[in-house]
Amino acid sequence: MTTPRDHSFPIIDGILHPTDFSEGSLVAFHHALKAALIAQAPLALMHVKSGSPDERMDFPGVRETLERWGLLPQDSPPSAVAELGIEVRKVVASEAEPVRAVLGYLEDHASDLIVLAAHRHEGRMAWLRNSVAQPLARKAGQATLFIPDGVAGFVSAADGSVSLKTILIPITRTPDPQSALEAAARLVRRMNCTEGNFILLHIGEPETLPEVECPEVPGWNWQTISCTGDV
Repeated sequence: MTTPRDHSFPIIDGILHPTDFSEGSLVAFHHALKAALIAQAPLALMHVKSGSPDERMDFPGVRETLERWGLLPQDSPPSAVAELGIEVRKVVASEAEPVRAVLGYLEDHASDLIVLAAHRHEGRMAWLRNSVAQPLARKAGQATLFIPDGVAGFVSAADGSVSLKTILIPITRTPDPQSALEAAARLVRRMNCTEGNFILLHIGEPETLPEVECPEVPGWNWQTISCTGDV
């Protein structure tokens, strides 16, 4: 007899958010903080110093954000954050290579999820441009949530609410897509998204469509699209 998959298993136990203090990183921070609240997981905010004398050190305000979201009363003490079940750590590293700095941190501090902005152009302090974000995700070997620069994402900066209605999951036989389906299902369950659509997209011949098990999520539908052409 086959044991049913446990799709309710916690998706994350530790979160790392590398930040360069840009607007894009601020949006990514909101997603990282929301994930930490839902998973009741520790959150590390990390900045790698560029060495510039005029570089600002302005980590996003955790308490201020939680107050704006209505989770803490105004002018709460620092200890109030821990009362919500999360621990927040702010880390500053001095390193010429951001990727090496973040990987070094991960060696000593395990994280199950990395949340970072993927800048599509170089800004004043945008060391998290694609030439850094993509290699970091590949070398870290951890689940990574990219928030593209200029995109609001699905977590409201104003009140922390989640707006997630459609999830596109490109699938192929290699790598096995099952873990991606299960992660997507856990995500919408944990974020209390009541209805929406999962779309599985396969580029290739119908006979190369991988066999997958679609987790049952109340209010959510699964749709499979198979077509040919450039991926």
